[in-house]
Amino acid sequence: MATNFFSQFPKLSYDIDGEGSYVNLTDISRTVDISNLNEDKGSYYTYYDIMNGDRPDTISQLLYKTPQYYWSLFILNDSLKAGLNNAWPLSSLDFETMIANEYDKYSSFAVSPELTIANSIIAQRSDFSVVPLDEKYLPYLFLSSNSLGLRANILKYDRHLLQAVVYNITPFGQGLQTYANTSALDLRDEFLTSNEYVLQWINPHNAGTAAAAYAAVEALKVEWIDSAIVTFETADISIPNAGYNGIAFGTYTKESYMFNKKYLTAGNGFTWALYRNAVYQYFKYDTFDSSITYPESAFSVIKGIVSGNNTISNYEKEQIENDAKRKIKVVRPDLIREFNKTYFTVLNS
Repeated sequence: MATNFFSQFPKLSYDIDGEGSYVNLTDISRTVDISNLNEDKGSYYTYYDIMNGDRPDTISQLLYKTPQYYWSLFILNDSLKAGLNNAWPLSSLDFETMIANEYDKYSSFAVSPELTIANSIIAQRSDFSVVPLDEKYLPYLFLSSNSLGLRANILKYDRHLLQAVVYNITPFGQGLQTYANTSALDLRDEFLTSNEYVLQWINPHNAGTAAAAYAAVEALKVEWIDSAIVTFETADISIPNAGYNGIAFGTYTKESYMFNKKYLTAGNGFTWALYRNAVYQYFKYDTFDSSITYPESAFSVIKGIVSGNNTISNYEKEQIENDAKRKIKVVRPDLIREFNKTYFTVLNS
């Protein structure tokens, strides 16, 4: 008959206060590697697929007719030794809740990469890979579609996937009236129909009533502009009044230059109102010009090709990882008593 797990651990005589008052404590530091129990350790176990609602104690009850052999799951499975929080599969309901909390607040779209910096400057176009998106700047940088009157906070830009992740899509300017009665999800869909965006810097502080805070954010804006503009300073030197040269000729300021840059999307098929459906990984790439070295992650985006099932979404990735946790080793029911006896004999030796 199985007994309490820790009651079978060896005792340790310990002087708690250092004055000779010894007490017997359970030595929970003891452990036994499964390989020490039997030369053919594989003969001890089989496999079990964790189902919705299963817990270690209920699996023990199901297999061994008592909940007290729950500990054997932790002995056989290294993944469980650190605890259940990240190692135990989520139930279907908990999985959907996790997806909603972790992903559904966000939307995403792939940014079309500009492969020639000089040409992108002439056309006032760029991509996110050349501007700093450090965490300290993101509270004040907004991605905006001036044609739609919508803007969004930026969570991050994934340079591997050329993918912008945004949230809190809200109307501004003419959009305040246009979208007065539009739901949040519909705003997401509308925002993603734009084929070009610009960056805006918004200072949330009042220059009069919060002068110090306002000045600090303005200083941060100057820092961002000076950092972002470095890429463009030496490009396009032969064409007056185009790109960075326009600043020297007085056509525009550094600020207007950086905040009029256009960021293009990769188009239909590369926008996701719910970030759960956005591409997590591309599996196949196609080149179209062998004379140019492209970033590997950009091939599918550049060509606009998603042929067959060559991508995996964030949702699918999480589902695969969750399902992979379901299969665990369990002691064979006919050997559980022998396993119990052998384990604690070795533990106490």
